[in-house]
Order: sequence, then structure tokens, then C-alpha cells
Amino acid sequence: MSIFSNPKTSYNIFLIIGTLTILPFLFLNLYNNPTMDDYTFAVRDRELGFIEAQVQFYFNWSGRYFGTAIVRLNPLVQYEFETYKIYSFAVLILFIVAVTSFFHGLLKAYFPIRTILALAALFIAILLVQMPDIAQGIYWFSAYMTYFLPNIFILFFFTILLKEKKLNRSTIGTILKIIALFLIVAIIGSNELSLLILMSSLLLMLLTAWSNQNRQLPRYILFFFLFGFALSLIVVLAPGNYVRMAGQEKSSHLLYSLAGSILLTLSSFLKWGLLLLLSSLLYTYMWGLQLAKKTKDSPIFKCSLPLAFLWYLSTLFTMQFIFLWSTGFRAGTRVENVIHFFFVFGWFYVLQLILNKYASNQTESSTIGFATYPVVLLAMFAMLVFNLESNATTAYLDLLSGRAALFDRELSTRYEYLKTSSCTSCPITPVTALPKSLYIFSNLRPDEVEEIGINNEFAAYWGKSNTYLTGPTPIIPDNISILKRIGKDLRAHYFGIEE
Repeated sequence: MSIFSNPKTSYNIFLIIGTLTILPFLFLNLYNNPTMDDYTFAVRDRELGFIEAQVQFYFNWSGRYFGTAIVRLNPLVQYEFETYKIYSFAVLILFIVAVTSFFHGLLKAYFPIRTILALAALFIAILLVQMPDIAQGIYWFSAYMTYFLPNIFILFFFTILLKEKKLNRSTIGTILKIIALFLIVAIIGSNELSLLILMSSLLLMLLTAWSNQNRQLPRYILFFFLFGFALSLIVVLAPGNYVRMAGQEKSSHLLYSLAGSILLTLSSFLKWGLLLLLSSLLYTYMWGLQLAKKTKDSPIFKCSLPLAFLWYLSTLFTMQFIFLWSTGFRAGTRVENVIHFFFVFGWFYVLQLILNKYASNQTESSTIGFATYPVVLLAMFAMLVFNLESNATTAYLDLLSGRAALFDRELSTRYEYLKTSSCTSCPITPVTALPKSLYIFSNLRPDEVEEIGINNEFAAYWGKSNTYLTGPTPIIPDNISILKRIGKDLRAHYFGIEE
């Protein structure tokens, strides 16, 4: 008998998978430490006032007014290294809340809470397991405040838009609209790709409403779009953007940027499509077909398929193009995290539109054949989520091997040494372990970077003239090697069998 014959069992399994996926990332916050730009911004914010820093960045580096401002919350300004761990933990919790709130707002009229939580768990698993760079995505303060937090804000923004009845009430509607305006300010001022996601999605909503409501537009959606458009001009036209581009020799090459963007967009489907394809089969059977029957007349799913495909592909293409045009290089992994976020949510929105159009009239008996192999599909999904090289497995191995804990202890010893030592040119002993989940340079060769940010800003932060490593950066072993090491340690500990 199929495990899907009991709805509670099937949804509980997804809740378990989601919980097992998120747990190691939550525990890794215990061992999280600052690096690179965290020290740079801490030094800057000690020397410059708030307004002066914003002006300098806007005219000489970037128009990301919110991203520049929010990094002043950097706990390193006050030497609060433990608070650094709390920050990343809080943002990860906020991410879970945002995903859950979004699906609750979208589906509460159609599904019970268990079913909604299971879907939220599915999305959390997909987003974390396939995130291009976990270290830069959810642990590095300077990156997650600029790239991951706006994703969370986008989810909260659209959760507010789902509260249509409350938005039309006087008092609570005004409060919600003020919150929505703040979220627009934050999203657009954080990074250009989040700006694009928000504006293209609002434009899609306006075009859909225009075609479905006799050429009438929702006033507050139109206002949000125009407000966002004005803020977008402030970001895009910032003098600092063009100062920065002038230093990029390969920037502003039109044909190169167009061709590269097309190839990178296509490669996204090759990199991320397998897990999403399998997830789509499970989603279709467990949520999508039911939702298609219940939302035939829902304005959320009244968008035309050609327009939705155009929105999805053009937004993916434009995100790649923006980076290639402005820098001459493909997006770095922390930027790619934003692309992946849109890739996942856009994929499932288009999928639901397809189901609403072609499967909303399917009878229960016509879909029974689809449920023949649910156990196989679920097993395949679990194997992809926890395959040996997945982000979740890597996080577990960093914890169970003790590498993350050792990394944290050695860095704490380093901080104490720098805090109490009278040296001016200070030798730094390299850490002996670099946990991949926490190390922001794990995708680079060891000879390309210096360990964990031993640079001029790091020295200046500690009041030193110079700091330097006394040895090479340790190499991060692959997951199979770490797993073997764990096995040998357990064998030696419990059975007394040494190598």
C-alpha cells in the first residue's frame, strides 16, 4: 500500500525531511565567525559617520543605499564576536518564518496547516540544499545582509499583498501598506538582482490585472510599482556604479554579455533542474492538482502562460546580463544565490499555472496512475537532498567531524592573542581545519586566497600595522574523505582499532 494513502503520513515525511535539512545549518551558527569585508566595514564605520559613509559609497562605489546602511549593524564594531553568531542564527530563523508565512498566506483558504507546513518544508529543503554558496549565503554577515535578507523581504512583501481584504481596510490596511513601502525601500536598495525580481513581479501583476479586469489596475499595486521604479532610478543612476564599472576592463561588451547571459540562463536548468523536476512531480501530486481544482477563479493564477514564461525567462536572463554587462564576469556565488531563489519560486509558479490550465478538470481516477510510484519518487528526493555532496550533508559532516568546533576554538584563540599581544607586525598561526559550510572561499583554490581574511583591514581592525600567516592555508578535504575520517575515529574510540 502506498504511503501516500494516508495524507498525514505523506506530509509528515516532508516535515521530517525539512527539519533534518535545516537542523545542521542552525547548529553551525554556534561556530560562525567574521571574515574579510566584515572587518573592512567595521573599520570604515568606526572612522566615518553614517551620512559620510553613505555619500562616499553612493558616489564612488555603488547605489545600494540600503545594503550600505544596514551593514552598520555589524557586531564587530563593538567587538561582539558572539553576537555575530546570533545574527546569522536570527536571519536563518527569519528565513524559515518568511517561507512559512508566504505559503500560509497563499494557501490557508485551501489546505490545512499540516499540508502548508509540508510545502514550506519542501521549499526550504530545495533552497538550502541547492544554494550555490551556503557560507556566503547564510553565514557571512557582509553577504547575507545584502543578498539573503532581501530574499526574505521579498517573501514578506508578497505575503502582505496576499492580504487583499486587510489592505482595503482603513487602519490595518494603512499599517500593512507602510510596512510594504519599507520592504520596497529595503529590497531595491540592497542589490540590483533583488530589485529586478521585485519590479518584474510587480509588472507581471499589473499586466495580468490589466488583461483580466477590463483594463483596470489595482491602485496600491500601481503605486508600489511607481514608487519602486523611482527608487530603482536612484540605485541605477548612482555615480558610484559607473566609477566602479570604469575599473572593469571587460565591462560594457554588448555581444559578449548577451551571448554569455543566454548560456548562463540555459546552464541554470542543467545545474538545478534535476532536483526541481523530481520535486515538481511530488508537488504536482501532493499539492498542485488539488490547488488547480480549488483556484480556477483565483486572480493569482489568472496570468497567461505565454506572459508567465516570458516573465520567468526574461528575468533570469536579465539577472545574468546585469552582472556580465557591469563587470565582464559571471555572477559570483553569493550573487548566484539570488538567481537560484528566483529560479525556484518562478519555476513552481509557472508549473502551477500549467496545472491550472490543463489539469484543473482532471478527475481523481485520471490521476491515480501518477500515484503508482510515490515511494520511489520520495526516496529519490531524499537521496538528492542528502547525497554525499549536498549542502545538507556537508553541514552534517562539518558538525559531526568536529571541524566546525575546532575552527571556532582556533579563531577564538587568535582573537585573544591579537587582543592582548603588544606585537605590531603579528604572525598568525593558520587554522588546522576549514569547514566548507562556513568558509567563504571554499570554491577557490588555496593559492588564490589567504585563509580567513588576513589582510590590511584585519590588521587595522586589531590596531596592528601588519598581520601575516606563518603557514599555508589548509586544504578542505572532500566529503568522502571526511566521512572516512569520522569512521576511523569512531573505530578507534569504541573498538580500540587504530590505523
